[in-house]
Amino acid sequence: MKIIVLLFLLSGAIFANNSPELPISKMLEIESGNFTSDSLISLSQLDKDYKIYRLEQSLEDESDKIIYLVSVLILVLAFAAILFYIHNKNKKLSNRYLLQNRQLESVNKLFTNFLDQSVEAFTLFDSRGEILLWNPANEQITGIKQEEAIGESVWEIGSRMNLLSFGRTRESERIRLEKFFTKMINDPEFRSKTDELMVENKSGEVKTIEVSYFPIIISHVKYFGIITLNITERKEYEGQLIIAKDKAESSDRLKTEFLAQISHEIRTPINTILNNTSILEYEFENTISSEAKSSVSSIQNAGRRIVRTVDLLINISALQAGTYDYKSAYSDLYAEILEPCSREFENLAKEKDLILTLNKNSEKFSILVDLYSLQLVVKNLIENAIIFTEKGSVTIDYGKDEYGRIFFKVTDTGIGISEEFIPNLFEPFSQEEQGYTRRYEGNGLGLTLVQKFCELNDAEIIVKSTKGEGSSFTILFGKMGINEALKTLEEFSFQLPSFMDKD
Repeated sequence: MKIIVLLFLLSGAIFANNSPELPISKMLEIESGNFTSDSLISLSQLDKDYKIYRLEQSLEDESDKIIYLVSVLILVLAFAAILFYIHNKNKKLSNRYLLQNRQLESVNKLFTNFLDQSVEAFTLFDSRGEILLWNPANEQITGIKQEEAIGESVWEIGSRMNLLSFGRTRESERIRLEKFFTKMINDPEFRSKTDELMVENKSGEVKTIEVSYFPIIISHVKYFGIITLNITERKEYEGQLIIAKDKAESSDRLKTEFLAQISHEIRTPINTILNNTSILEYEFENTISSEAKSSVSSIQNAGRRIVRTVDLLINISALQAGTYDYKSAYSDLYAEILEPCSREFENLAKEKDLILTLNKNSEKFSILVDLYSLQLVVKNLIENAIIFTEKGSVTIDYGKDEYGRIFFKVTDTGIGISEEFIPNLFEPFSQEEQGYTRRYEGNGLGLTLVQKFCELNDAEIIVKSTKGEGSSFTILFGKMGINEALKTLEEFSFQLPSFMDKD
């Protein structure tokens, strides 16, 4: 009994949380059998504490079970959430993979269709020289089918194409091509190369091909591409163009020689006629009648007209053919161009009772031009002004405009030009009055030549005219000078606002 009570007390002491411990002396009393009232009271209290402890322990066990179940539930939910996340992630990745796969298939199909439809032959081979891609255009050019080429070395296929190799055997050609492609593959600096070759396909057709070689890097792996283009027709066209060019140049030479010959054949007799007519006019000035003098004048005018027409045709032809010999040099505008040209037409102006005036400027103007062509421009403008003016005057002015550009201007009081006709004024053979009933002579080439020579001398021509009152032709040279440009800017300068003025 004592032993049982002792074990009970020991077990109670072990399982109790907050129960008071029995003193060792009380335990000894119980063990010796010397029970006292205090010992029994302590035993009773210990029994109560033990019951409370078991109750609390039971509650704690229930709480632990609940916590355990909740923890397990949370873990299950977390695990389920992780599985759900992984499932969704895999689903998204799977959908993305499917989409990318479809896109790749679409691109691959598009690329395949592109290569199949391309007129350019495309070949792809790896660093071993093995052909990986051979599109249908290759077969059309070489006659070698795709199944024959795929998997073969590029030099082996190349040797099967008769490259018109000037007596080399197929084996020697294969060796040559193997060295060529091996060097290309092993050269880290290789970028691209283009060759023109002549090949003979299986059917015996000889074609000219343009071959381009280039490296391709795909996922850090080096491949090589070959694009082959059949340029047989292009080379034939080029040959035809060269023949046509040679014929055109030959035709131009013949035309130039013909015009030079005709010019010589016309000028020589006409000059003889004009010279002899002038001599006869001088010798018989006081003895011949007025009718004879008029006839002599008509002969001279007709001769000059023929010479002028021949000169116009030759100059126009030279400009059109690009054979005009342009020689630029600095020339005095007044002394070398305007004054000698105006003097040449003094007699013609007197014959029509016109006043021909060259207004001299105190300033000297030197311009960089082709002297011969600019003299022809001035002569054409003065002669036209005299021809189309019945009474009044022809005036020549020169100087600088407000922008500093050198100019000269020929003004007349003639018949003028209608506003509608001015846009067509410089067209070849264009005249405001057409047909045999026109009042004035001319072939419509003079102003065409004037415009061409102005362009040649970097000059601009400006026309102002009023029908029935007269016309003015202004020739402007070069661009605005720097000093004149600054002066123009000063004219447009403005005052600063008052609030920006300094104190």
